[in-house]
Amino acid sequence: MGVAALVLGIIGVLFSINPWLFWIGVPMSIIALILGVLGRKSAMADNRPAGAAVAGMVLGIIGTSVGLLIFAMCAACAKKMNDLGKEIEKETKKGTSSRLAAPTGPTAKLGEQVTFDGDSTWVVTSARDRGKQLERKYGEPATTEGRFVEVTFRITNLGQKEDSLFDLPPVADGKGREYKPYADGASFLAPGKKGLMMAPLPPAIAKEYTEIYEVPADAKELTVRVRALAPFGATRAVALGLGDDEAAASPAPALEGAALDKKFAEAQDAYVHGQYAEAVKLASALPPTFTKRERLIGASSCFLKDRARALEAFGKLDPQGQQFLKYVCSRSGVPLQ
Repeated sequence: MGVAALVLGIIGVLFSINPWLFWIGVPMSIIALILGVLGRKSAMADNRPAGAAVAGMVLGIIGTSVGLLIFAMCAACAKKMNDLGKEIEKETKKGTSSRLAAPTGPTAKLGEQVTFDGDSTWVVTSARDRGKQLERKYGEPATTEGRFVEVTFRITNLGQKEDSLFDLPPVADGKGREYKPYADGASFLAPGKKGLMMAPLPPAIAKEYTEIYEVPADAKELTVRVRALAPFGATRAVALGLGDDEAAASPAPALEGAALDKKFAEAQDAYVHGQYAEAVKLASALPPTFTKRERLIGASSCFLKDRARALEAFGKLDPQGQQFLKYVCSRSGVPLQ
């Protein structure tokens, strides 16, 4: 019996240290332990040497301990893999959450903060019509039968861990049609602007990202559906102020003389009263040749913390205008250089 315990103990230890065979080694080690105990008692009763039985008993203890330790490690590994699978499933659900959750609450306005309690805050700082063709410094332009719309978001993650979005906020029109961001939109953004796809959103730090959308020419009452970062989180519609009438589908008539001055006065009045998003919208409707246009757009963008848009306006100003914009932006905490 002592020899059997020794042999089973040796084989049990060898099998127990093998991650693929420990399930055989543990039972063999337990049998070796039992045979070792019985063999030792029998040897002591007959006054015979009990060395083999004791060795088998010790090896049985070692094999059982090692086998159970490996089993525990494998169980922990399996649990870790299961948790990882759940996390992947969670992220997958997050990717579809914007399609599953209908917008809640009243439609927000451009520049208005939308808060998802304990999750995130969103501000759609600007929206503008990019027309039928997108230009870039290198490569071919992009054209459409509809029009391109550029939307800039400022997002603050209110959670405790860094997050990101897999499924980006869609733009919807008055007919309920939804449009995802333009696939190659990032290459048509102005210098300094970044796309939202997989962008890092660290806790408590406001981050600004821009997306371009392709919509039909007849799309009106455009809204963007911002969303909580959590899976199946709430969504909220934000009006972009674009495409609300037939004029949006075709170029607006050129403004001249008194009409031009009146339009600028409206934009300036919005700026003075702190309605910076409205000021940007009104000033953007002015012709590019109107010298004060970029000053107003740049200054309003600084107050909206839209540095990329402010830089875009800065590049179109003369030295005097650039000096003015640098002063306004420095007062707003938005350095341009």
